[in-house]
Amino acid sequence: MTENLNLNIDKEIIRRTKRYSEIKNISVNEIVEKLLDELTAPQKEDGKKFLEKYGGILTGKVSDEQVEKIKEERMRDKYGM
Repeated sequence: MTENLNLNIDKEIIRRTKRYSEIKNISVNEIVEKLLDELTAPQKEDGKKFLEKYGGILTGKVSDEQVEKIKEERMRDKYGM
């Protein structure tokens, strides 16, 4: 079951998120849902939650290279790739 959630987000963050979603062919809704799921999920086997592992990057601009690196790390963590 889904519900609506209204958020107030900086225009620049919205612009970058929309650009990222177009490039990756994923909806903004899916991005936010996955991020919130990761932030609130129980601790992983390595004992670190997503926020503890990646929280520092959320304070500033994230380059496309950083996004790709994080994505690759998450895929490796999740699927052993």
